[in-house]
Amino acid sequence: MINLRGKIVSIVDLRKRFGEKEITRHKKNRILVVEVDAKMVGLIVDAASEVLKCPTATLKRRQMFSKRAT
Repeated sequence: MINLRGKIVSIVDLRKRFGEKEITRHKKNRILVVEVDAKMVGLIVDAASEVLKCPTATLKRRQMFSKRAT
């Protein structure tokens, strides 16, 4: 968890979530903070080159992160 401007944000390591090897800590590692359904979550990534703000109308809804495969 991190405190981002007074809000507590949970952090997800997607490599760990999908069974990949853990990220080796490096100064290029970043936490990307995204907002989904008015909830903020941080995603640990290897690196980021730019930040984009995508209008909601351009995004397609997926359920892949909310349900576990059985």
